[in-house]
Amino acid sequence: ATLTARMDDRHILYRPQSVEVVLAGSPIVQDFALAVAARALATTRDASDGGPGKVFTDGRLVYASIEAQGATGDLNLQAALTGRIAGLDVRAAAAPGATSLLQFRGPRTFAGSSQPLVVLDGLPVDNTLFRSAAERAGLGGFDYGSPLDDIDLANVASISWLNPAEATAQYGGRASNGVVVVKTLNGSDVLGLSVSAHQQLSAGAPLRLPEFQNAFGQGLNGKFQFFDGRGGGINDNVDQNWGPALDGRPLQQASLTEAGRADVRLWAPKPNNVRDYFRAGRTTVAGAAIQRGGSNSSFRLFFNAHDTRGLMPENDLVQRDGGASVRVQPTPALSASATATVGRSTNSNAPGTGFGEGNTVAQFARTGRQVNIQALRDHLRDTTGRQVSWSYSGHDNPFFAPLENSNESRRTHRVG
Repeated sequence: ATLTARMDDRHILYRPQSVEVVLAGSPIVQDFALAVAARALATTRDASDGGPGKVFTDGRLVYASIEAQGATGDLNLQAALTGRIAGLDVRAAAAPGATSLLQFRGPRTFAGSSQPLVVLDGLPVDNTLFRSAAERAGLGGFDYGSPLDDIDLANVASISWLNPAEATAQYGGRASNGVVVVKTLNGSDVLGLSVSAHQQLSAGAPLRLPEFQNAFGQGLNGKFQFFDGRGGGINDNVDQNWGPALDGRPLQQASLTEAGRADVRLWAPKPNNVRDYFRAGRTTVAGAAIQRGGSNSSFRLFFNAHDTRGLMPENDLVQRDGGASVRVQPTPALSASATATVGRSTNSNAPGTGFGEGNTVAQFARTGRQVNIQALRDHLRDTTGRQVSWSYSGHDNPFFAPLENSNESRRTHRVG
């Protein structure tokens, strides 16, 4: 009898192997040492249909190739990998310009980085996360993203993923978390001279916000009366909502025009005071390129612009990148190529993280449900220059950080 073993339902295809055995009326145990088929195609799906792209083998290396062209949505390099590689967890950035974390089958170390190695046109690219230790622990701070955000998808020809087990054979210990191989366009994919341009517009709004009760306002034990916001009144230094029922009664509250003063107004809920804090987001992506391809040489010049208006007040991300590439092949046995890319990113008024005053969204969990958010935006300071807020026991006006205490980060990235 002939027994044949084959594994053609895996990402890696194996050559079938057969063996002849003699049926002698006793149990038979037969081992097979299967060999990997050379460049066997396991999955054929285009990236446009949401599949993982083409998964195939080349010797011992197993990788998934993803075409970046034609991608839609507000994507960066990390986001383009979302849902396309089995086992690769992509944690999208919470704000424009923030970090998108990549992890393959979970973290591998407590002390070091679990980020995969990124190789751009054969060169390892710095993937440092610009976050403080306190920010990583959730104690507050700012997330300024990583240099990978400076790589524009419009200049990417393909992205390949190498699993850690196979990638270490080629890149050593640095590839213990996997490798993202990025190849950029160099003009060789066209014949003759080509001029191209693209533009993409998208808009956004908060899809889901925290839900808050609107039955009780600021205070404790059903009591509240504002005097100075520092404990001079009745629970007016409390940042909890266990106060009187929001039934429309006249009650002393924090003045909306004078810092630390009381004002008698109706004690009523503001159901939309959290939603009113956000604004409509918008992203504009545009770029142009000129390239020429031939059998012996090719070149490409490009420029891209990426502008994002964040959902948080005054949060804007401006990215610019440009570069050139050239390839010559005077003989079939000799070729040379060179690339150079310069990117610049400016992030204005990035929102804070963690449970601190820099993260306004976290502070909404404490803000009184009777607080008029729009009125606080209209009156950041009183006539004496003091900050107007709903509490004066360590809580800022929610618009004070983005409109008065602004921040800005700039990063210039050169790869050649």
